[in-house]
Amino acid sequence: MLNTFQSKFVGYCYDSCHHQNHASDIDLLNKYGKRLMALHLQDNGGKHNQHQLPFDGNID
Repeated sequence: MLNTFQSKFVGYCYDSCHHQNHASDIDLLNKYGKRLMALHLQDNGGKHNQHQLPFDGNID
């Protein structure tokens, strides 16, 4: 999607829980970091979105 919209008003929101649960083998911050506009930092037990505080789950 990001490649479709080349605008300074369209960017990437990094979600730490979704990253761990769905794409942990891809370095998303390296891949999309130049378009980073927002962070959704949360932690979990690795199975679903539990929205725990950072460092309360198993994300390093």
